[in-house]
Amino acid sequence: MLLKILQHGWMAIVIGPRGAGKRSVVHLAAYLTHQPIVAVALSPSADTMELLGAFEQRENGGIFTWIDSPLVKGIREGHWVMLENAQLCRLGLMFSCFAVFSC
Repeated sequence: MLLKILQHGWMAIVIGPRGAGKRSVVHLAAYLTHQPIVAVALSPSADTMELLGAFEQRENGGIFTWIDSPLVKGIREGHWVMLENAQLCRLGLMFSCFAVFSC
């Protein structure tokens, strides 16, 4: 069923108890469809910089450059994105996540 949902280009939410094999099923689906996947582990201490990216100062002249997070980079490159432990992160961070996915 997961493969059918993903073949339509729909976002899937896979839920279940710990140790049920959610991650394994998603990775297997990615493998079977030759789809690269980016896994992002969320936690209560996760912040928007970790999720979206941040400005980093370069050594040449003190110039700041935006560096995409692995999540944003994966989305830009068309990879599947798996958010692990999303239930643990703050609600505001999830809203930032939804904004990224809706673009």
